[in-house]
Amino acid sequence: MGNRYRVLIATILFLAAIAASFGVPRPKYQGLNILAKLNVPAVIGDWQGKDDESLNAQDGRYNFISKIFARTYTNKAGVSLNLFILDAGNFHNPKVCFTGAGFKISDAPEKKIILSGQALKCHSMIVQKSGEYYLLTYWITIDKKNVDWFEQKFKQLFSSMVNRKKAALMCRIDLGFNQGEEAAALEITQRFIDSLAAQISLADRDYIFGAK
Repeated sequence: MGNRYRVLIATILFLAAIAASFGVPRPKYQGLNILAKLNVPAVIGDWQGKDDESLNAQDGRYNFISKIFARTYTNKAGVSLNLFILDAGNFHNPKVCFTGAGFKISDAPEKKIILSGQALKCHSMIVQKSGEYYLLTYWITIDKKNVDWFEQKFKQLFSSMVNRKKAALMCRIDLGFNQGEEAAALEITQRFIDSLAAQISLADRDYIFGAK
């Protein structure tokens, strides 16, 4: 059998594995229940948090999500933001969700989110609808490693093929702002991330932001 046919068969088997992993209906994803182990303070610096119970991870449309952490934080200046942490087996780009919901999407001004002197592998975008503007900043950690979209998909595929559970979290911060104040919104998000990282345990920090 020539090398050409070996490559062809290997490709077919690989595609079949992908189809088996992602192309058939799956039951509710059961992760490692990492969110139950995390201790995210209700008070972070001058931010006071209140849990949001309105999100329902049991909805059949969200079988890829195991658990959702959702909390609104408000500071003494009256600025509010939402912190979401999803424990999921697969992550969808928020751009897809918000576009489908009728929001206009644009990239945020170029600015790296820095944590302990290192750039966090994250994405920021601006969504707007009916005159309201929101800055969305989100990142992914898998098995305590901060990953980009390509790494996430590769790890997702590998774990599915070997039926291995992983500690996979997507963290997202949503902040409303007035038009033209994008840079200020990014600075507020940076300061909140700094405060969050400073007030959680090292173990929780590794799960949320990735280990150094």
